[in-house]
Order: sequence, then C-alpha cells, then structure tokens
Amino acid sequence: MCTSCNELSVCGGDINPDGSETIKVLYKEKCPQDEHCAIGRGCTSDEQYPCSLGPFQCDDAGSFPDPYNCKIYHFCNPQHLDDPITVKCTSGSFSSQTMACGYSMDSDECRMRPVPLCQKLLQVGQITNNPNMYYICVKSRLQPNALTPSLHSCPPQHVFNVDTLSCITED
Repeated sequence: MCTSCNELSVCGGDINPDGSETIKVLYKEKCPQDEHCAIGRGCTSDEQYPCSLGPFQCDDAGSFPDPYNCKIYHFCNPQHLDDPITVKCTSGSFSSQTMACGYSMDSDECRMRPVPLCQKLLQVGQITNNPNMYYICVKSRLQPNALTPSLHSCPPQHVFNVDTLSCITED
C-alpha cells in the first residue's frame, strides 16, 4: 500500500481478542526518484496513475478533516490559505459532523477515511457524515504527480448535491 506519494509499505494485521484489528507496517521502501506511488500500482512513472495521497492544501476558509488521518483537522484562515493550521486531537478522532475531537477511533469516519481517496481528476463527492462539506479532486499544487481533495463548505443551512454539483437549501 502507498503510505505517501513516494513510499510503498507492506502491512500485516492481527485480530485482537476484543475483535478489533491491529495493523502494522512490516516493510517500507522508497520509490525510485523518477517514480511515485499509485494505489493499486505501487511505484510507477506512468502519469495515467497519479498518487492519491497529495498533501493537504487550503482552497476555502473553514475547518476541514484531514483526508488521510481522522485524528487531525485543518483550519484554513481566509487571509492565509497558503498556511493551514494543523490540529491533532489529544484524545480520540475528529468528527466532520460535529467539528469536534473525542470520538471513537472505530467510527466509520475513521475506518473508511474522512475523505475518500482521489481516484481520478475532478472526482466530486460529499464529506463523510457532513453533507454541508464536499471535495473536488485536483492536481496538487504542492507535489507533482499527486491528486489531492480540495475541500469546501456550503453556506449555513445548505447541503452539497452531487447530481447538480451545487449547494442547495437543506430540507
């Protein structure tokens, strides 16, 4: 599995007595300099398969879940979009529904990722558990050959409609 845009890892797991899973990295390898890690492909130089783990970038003001780590969220100041403030929850995970920390690490939002991985350019969808937020997969400004979700919020009392690609009044 890709652990970053330039690192491939082999992981193994165990089922604990309480039924939870423990996953650990067994082996890590850096991709060659002219290659990147693409999900389902490993290290490749083929630009048809971009890295889906581009670094977080602010494209809209507000607080947003980290796309890859449910213990982290980012605050994007409208005057400083190039400099997000990254916050790590001191206990539990961040919930995009309540916009607060302290939730179970076994939540669906944690197990399934707070934001789906970008599989293709201009992929669009709602953020898990918060229909007021949405993402658009774009080319990363910060890392070549990487896609990253550009996160946005609808105005209050609005939700994102995937069919019309617009914010509509909440029913």
